[in-house]
Amino acid sequence: MKKCILFILTAMILFSNLTVVFSDETMHHKRIVRYAFTSFFTDIDLSFALGAIDLWGKKIGDRAGFESQCYMLDSIDKLSEKIRNNEIDIASTLSVDYLRMKKTLNIELAYARISNNSIAESYYVLARKDANISAISDLKDKRFALTKNDEIAKLYINTLLLKEFQQELSSVCSSITHKTKFSQSCYAVFFGDADACIVLQSTYDLLCELNPQVKQAVNIISISQPFVRFITFYRQNFEEHIKILFKNAVLSMFDHEEGKQMMMLFKVDGIQEIIDEHLESVANLIKEYETLKQ
Repeated sequence: MKKCILFILTAMILFSNLTVVFSDETMHHKRIVRYAFTSFFTDIDLSFALGAIDLWGKKIGDRAGFESQCYMLDSIDKLSEKIRNNEIDIASTLSVDYLRMKKTLNIELAYARISNNSIAESYYVLARKDANISAISDLKDKRFALTKNDEIAKLYINTLLLKEFQQELSSVCSSITHKTKFSQSCYAVFFGDADACIVLQSTYDLLCELNPQVKQAVNIISISQPFVRFITFYRQNFEEHIKILFKNAVLSMFDHEEGKQMMMLFKVDGIQEIIDEHLESVANLIKEYETLKQ
């Protein structure tokens, strides 16, 4: 917590003297680029994330040569409405939400964040070894820990349960405990407060490294294929030269220590340009889930 506070205060000092003015060959006025995030953070303190997002936007604007306005939206409906009204130029959200919005909105993929050397990551379904759970079929009437705000995790576990029981998590398990972070879900199983959970592979690997007893206490009963979880997209007809300025500004954040520190807050090691085919595994998961629900 102290480190987060120190980071925000340091960033404020570093960025407090920025002057952001855009000018091109024909016009001399401030060009405002409007950037939106949805509140999808599952492993970051939201209050600190809000402050960091605003500072991040100012830094990007300074590097790109435009004024940046950042917004945190608490629902996809609000984001969709603002895009439909041309009130947002660029947005970062869950890949699941992008695929659903694309059905009715003119939007274009920009990039995905690189974390742990990849843009995609697998999920593990974990279970206590002493709970007599060795497969998905053993989850009936068990206690489950689920991390909030991760739609892919929820889709994946419910798809597995629909295949096995023709029912979803709320009907299969005796109780569901909602956690804020994946690490909390894993520790709920480790300490016996839950019998099973779903976590990211990176979370499991890190907790096992920090505490080898975790690996001794739990079994991995299912591993998903890798999914791209977070994406950034543009509204259609967004100016091409502004796209290039924005992308180069984001990339340049990794060239300086203060930029690297800011990206570390969001666990971003880099960015990679993507197209819709990169989200095929997510699209197939949604399709499979919706088919099983019928």
